[in-house]
Amino acid sequence: MENERKTKEKVSLLCKMHWIGIDVAKNALEVFSGPARRFAVDNTSEGLAQLVKELCSVAGAHVIFEATGGFEVVLSDALAHAKIKFSRINPRQARDFAKALNRLAKTDRIDAEILAEFGKRLEPLPTVMPDEVSRLLHDLVGRRRQLVDMRSMEQMRLKQVRTKRLVQSLGRTIAFLSKQIGSLNGDIDKTCKTLPEFKVRDEALRTIKGVGPVTRSTLNAFVPELVHLSGKQVASLMGLAPFNDDSGKGERRRRIRGGRGDVREVLYMAAMSARLHDATLRTFYDRLLAVGKSHHIAIVACMRKLIVILNARVRDVMRPIPQIPASSP
Repeated sequence: MENERKTKEKVSLLCKMHWIGIDVAKNALEVFSGPARRFAVDNTSEGLAQLVKELCSVAGAHVIFEATGGFEVVLSDALAHAKIKFSRINPRQARDFAKALNRLAKTDRIDAEILAEFGKRLEPLPTVMPDEVSRLLHDLVGRRRQLVDMRSMEQMRLKQVRTKRLVQSLGRTIAFLSKQIGSLNGDIDKTCKTLPEFKVRDEALRTIKGVGPVTRSTLNAFVPELVHLSGKQVASLMGLAPFNDDSGKGERRRRIRGGRGDVREVLYMAAMSARLHDATLRTFYDRLLAVGKSHHIAIVACMRKLIVILNARVRDVMRPIPQIPASSP
């Protein structure tokens, strides 16, 4: 009876939900609230204020839009501040959905309408915005990665040039970038320490040799779901769960795809180090090679095992310890 009541409440809530599609561009937001209610606003503070005012008048409004590389951030903040539910989805999902509907034409107005239809049919979960500290850490770690990539490119150029002045120029740039990276490392460390329960989480992540400060800060910044998901779920989230590609009697090689590429690259370096220094992963890696697996497949498997182990160890230290009642005299 209780399950039936919850199901009826969920169905009733979905029936009352009004899906609103928004196509986000650099300069404008195209809004589809229904066949008779289409409009566009500027992607500015004034335009967002007008949009929020319009959405607040819609009962059960649930906005859906695509991640557009940063242009949607201000919209997300405005909706979260106004306590309007929204779902930010992968553009590939929206495009695949449009193809499934045989809607091949693509304009801002059409995209907004398709997004509303996507929400109505698939009912994605609301996006939960991280707190201020988590957002700051996310931005700092992202910026550090940008600078590291820039320094790597300059170091590659340094190996190719022969002119003395160019060598000096590249050397100054590399030194500047290294200084900036060092400064960001300090900021990241300070920000990590302000996260709730950071100390116990960090100690759990340190238990595997090869998981250094960059890996730990990346997991804290880009994987807030750690601990809250099972090992299989977190591996899938990282894009480390192989997908079957079988048809009929044919069995093709399974491959990984999707997921969070930035985290996966950091886990790759951590797994490369851990398979040399951690007994569990070293044994696991050697066993895979012994049965004929290639180095690449074995390392990917180590990455998956690594994130599963880290998730379990952090979950164990975060789990509340049951209080043993004092024995009666």
